[in-house]
Amino acid sequence: NPLSAQANLSIKEKLLKNIFIAGLNPKNQLMAEEYGKKLPLEGLVKLLTINEIRAKCDPPPPYHP
Repeated sequence: NPLSAQANLSIKEKLLKNIFIAGLNPKNQLMAEEYGKKLPLEGLVKLLTINEIRAKCDPPPPYHP
């Protein structure tokens, strides 16, 4: 039944989105959740990969006790 295969794909995509979003740094999680409502997983990954790489490359803020 093609309908159940499509529904199954949709469930898998939602799970993958959630896993992808959970692995992001907190700044990008909110943006990912917002865009994730409209974008397919592939688009979401492309959109956030650059932001995520930048976030990991940025030095942490200086520590001031």
